[in-house]
Amino acid sequence: MTTPGWYPDPSQPGAVRWWDGQRWSDHSAPAQPVYQGTQTEGLAIASLITALIGIPIAPIILGHMARARIRESGGTKDGDGLAIAGLVIGYLLLALFVIIVLVAVAIGTGSSSSGY
Repeated sequence: MTTPGWYPDPSQPGAVRWWDGQRWSDHSAPAQPVYQGTQTEGLAIASLITALIGIPIAPIILGHMARARIRESGGTKDGDGLAIAGLVIGYLLLALFVIIVLVAVAIGTGSSSSGY
């Protein structure tokens, strides 16, 4: 014997009907939406990890890809903060890399033009 309670209405999909333990009553209600949790986008995690490792280009590409997938998921994926963190660190690493290269080139050209 099934215990009394609200159960999916066999005659009306998307609704629940009260079962009194022996028969269906006339009382019905709309069914509550089932919560489906979100999943963290893997590319967002990869963006942050590659940024923390110190790879300058990968976190930028992965971060932008992750944010696009998160936007297109309709709320089923999260991880936007991870992707943004990977992007920020990635762009900082890229800027640092460019500065180091420019300084190295300036030092290299400065020492070669000294005539020694």
